Amino acid sequence: RPLPLRGEMKYLLSDALCVYTSDNEIQIIKGQSGEIYHFRYTESFLRLLQLMRSPKTFEELHQSLQSVSMESLNGILQQLKNMGLIDIESTLTRDIRVMLIGLGSLGSHIFTHLSMLPLQSLLIVDDDTVDETNLFRQVFFTEDYGKDKTDVLISRPTLIQQVEAVNTVIQSSSNIDKLLDVYQCNLVIQAGDRPSTGELAMMICDAAEQRSLPYIINPGYIGGAVVFPEFYFSGRAYTYRSSHHSWNSHLIFQHQRDKIPFRLCSEVGSVVAQQVEDYRCYREPIGYQKKGYFDYKQYRWVTVPVDDEGNEKGE
Repeated sequence: RPLPLRGEMKYLLSDALCVYTSDNEIQIIKGQSGEIYHFRYTESFLRLLQLMRSPKTFEELHQSLQSVSMESLNGILQQLKNMGLIDIESTLTRDIRVMLIGLGSLGSHIFTHLSMLPLQSLLIVDDDTVDETNLFRQVFFTEDYGKDKTDVLISRPTLIQQVEAVNTVIQSSSNIDKLLDVYQCNLVIQAGDRPSTGELAMMICDAAEQRSLPYIINPGYIGGAVVFPEFYFSGRAYTYRSSHHSWNSHLIFQHQRDKIPFRLCSEVGSVVAQQVEDYRCYREPIGYQKKGYFDYKQYRWVTVPVDDEGNEKGE
């Protein structure tokens, strides 16, 4: 891919790199994969690497390396980007105003991870109270027992400029539409399961698509089987409605050995927060147009790219 416009980005070395010099060459080792890259030693190249230990614009790099032409510098940066040795950070950010629907097993953990992001505002929506089954599995503790979940979480410290709460249950897309009108949210996150996970997801999809807003759907979990959070941009062929198909069969029962554990809920919260942060910083959200699940035995996410209808690509 071509690099973005220079004025909109900064260059930064990727995480966990080790740089060595030996026999007139520079060696870079990726700490995460162990891959080794060899480069001819020059003072200017070593200086470039040192400069990118903190984010630098193209202009800042060129000003410090005036012996290197702009064309050559651009080519070197492109090569390093293709090798995965540098990251590109946008200097632009979006003002994000989130509506989070549902504060249960997934939603309470999503709230905790979002609370550490510099968002403009967060609206939390739920009508439930904290009961015994929520304690120490969701982000609620003994002193929270019997309280409204919205009251508990709105009192927690956050980096968010403004946190507001509505103690209600969503019953239609028009309910969502009214809240969007009042609170001017520009990103909707589904973490609830009433009237059902799928029905709420469809309501959010319809309301967000109508207003040209992005949205994140958490298709849910059964026991320890957790589905990867799905980010959707409005106005594209790939939507929640296009990529999910209803079952005509009658459900007899669902079986789970135990409720979803705290640490697995937190994994979901972490992914959703990263998707929000990616979108805020004009990056493609992690896992975009992928579907998958959390492999509890291997303790890792397993995802595959899908087409606009939600089918695995290549099938």
